[in-house]
Amino acid sequence: MEPAVAEPGADTRLSTYRRMLDSHLQGAAPDPAVRDALARLARAVLARRHDLAWDDPAARERLHPDLLAVLDAAPRRLDGAEIDRCLHHIEEI
Repeated sequence: MEPAVAEPGADTRLSTYRRMLDSHLQGAAPDPAVRDALARLARAVLARRHDLAWDDPAARERLHPDLLAVLDAAPRRLDGAEIDRCLHHIEEI
């Protein structure tokens, strides 16, 4: 039997994101997982709050330029402060 990835009763989704962030921050090579997760969050917020699809030009207009720069760029290592700023910009959509 494989060990549990989270403590009993813990939020498995949160545990998954935490492992992904830990891996990104400590990994030897840039991983697109964090950038892709940020994009999924931004898409979900645009759809839920503004009924906008990702490919709608009006959707991109709602995204902060710093967030767009991260989402449009090739995968690179983001530090904790950059991830926090991206999450802040997503919250403001």
